[in-house]
Amino acid sequence: MLLISVLGSFGLQLTITVLPALAYQLGGEGSFYAILDITFTAGGIAAGLILGIILKKQPKGVFISTVAGMMGTSIVISINHNAAIAVLMLFLFGVFVTGHLIVSHTYIQLRSSHEMIGRVIGVRTILASAVKVTSSLLTGLFAANFGVHFIYLIFAALLLITLVIIFLTKMFQKQLAL
Repeated sequence: MLLISVLGSFGLQLTITVLPALAYQLGGEGSFYAILDITFTAGGIAAGLILGIILKKQPKGVFISTVAGMMGTSIVISINHNAAIAVLMLFLFGVFVTGHLIVSHTYIQLRSSHEMIGRVIGVRTILASAVKVTSSLLTGLFAANFGVHFIYLIFAALLLITLVIIFLTKMFQKQLAL
């Protein structure tokens, strides 16, 4: 769970790193970059406002939905060359990334014993810090060599692998329970 929770940190750092280049590739300048940045942040704020309601009404499947949402929006961003669609997709990407961070942090805190919670959160913080540095470095390296759109495609592939692992793990656990 700790490793999967870091995906949100990776998506956040990835976007922060490539946003100026994405704005440039879509034909925008500084003001368009500001629009994309504000839109991504607004998506995060929206997630914070609506996620509490969603978790109270239908908590089951929210974690998987955030991963699937990050994957879907990443795919659209990777193939998109339209500025208006990019604005919409970055808003949604902000919703799913922040939603994933909120859900994974909440899940980790609720599932950890009182004796272990400090250690678990400490390990998660260390992992997130390592991911920030690593994802910025890898994102910059891949963006320079392959372009910004390729970065989102790679992230979508990573998320797809994560979803497959989650589903296979659940199937295996059900088989063991029989």
